[in-house]
Amino acid sequence: MPTPPEFKAPFLPECFYHIVCKSIDGILLYKEAIDNHIFLQRFQQFTATVFDVWSYSLLTNHTHHIVKTKPLSTILENIKKQENKTQAMKYFLSDQNNQLFLIL
Repeated sequence: MPTPPEFKAPFLPECFYHIVCKSIDGILLYKEAIDNHIFLQRFQQFTATVFDVWSYSLLTNHTHHIVKTKPLSTILENIKKQENKTQAMKYFLSDQNNQLFLIL
């Protein structure tokens, strides 16, 4: 089920955000040390186009990240370089006035 628009947060260029990723029902996200490493690699892989991570805390059932979104020109350059663009990336690039909020 898609998230309703009123529950989505805009990610504006060059701003700081606190992102929390939480498991459901207290299920452990990380059972072994390698799980932390894999999570960090994938988090970086999927978010490096849009923001830089300034700090993070990985707990067993949730994570905290302090991030700063990149300048709009950098985000656009990074998205254009991506070979496999997501639908959200394509939609963002199609906005001629760059007035869309970045919704992750």
